[in-house]
Amino acid sequence: RAAVGDSKDPRAVYEMGLLYAAQAWWSEAASSFTQALERDGSYANAYIWRGRVRQAESKHQEALSDFAAAIQIDAEDPEAHYYSGQSQAALGRPGQAIEAYTTAVGLDDEFAAAYLARGLLYKAQSQGDRARADLQRVLDLSADPALLRQARLGLEGL
Repeated sequence: RAAVGDSKDPRAVYEMGLLYAAQAWWSEAASSFTQALERDGSYANAYIWRGRVRQAESKHQEALSDFAAAIQIDAEDPEAHYYSGQSQAALGRPGQAIEAYTTAVGLDDEFAAAYLARGLLYKAQSQGDRARADLQRVLDLSADPALLRQARLGLEGL
């Protein structure tokens, strides 16, 4: 594993973090994203990716802090809201997760993964009409086989 090095460029350190994350080297990835943030505290994507690493490590409360920081920097980034919703759901907070997913799809009305996540939460809460609408939206939007399969499975029994 290569060392991050002494680069002053936050982008270079961030990109090294992406490489580490792609290999599931969570500690190294988190360290790289933290170093990028030390060099540029307004680097929203570094917060998002460090949060995603923390999700992978089941550190959802810490992940939420990172997503909140990213949202504070760029409230119009649908991914920050989407990943926040994932951590809210993992922490057993479906209402807050739905709110985050709703914000994500409000910012990007073609964000199929956010519709899927929200639709599955609606289904779990016995809100069939809402679940059906969101899951159908995934079928209309996505070409991703995994998302399509999950949406079809979610529609079963509605």
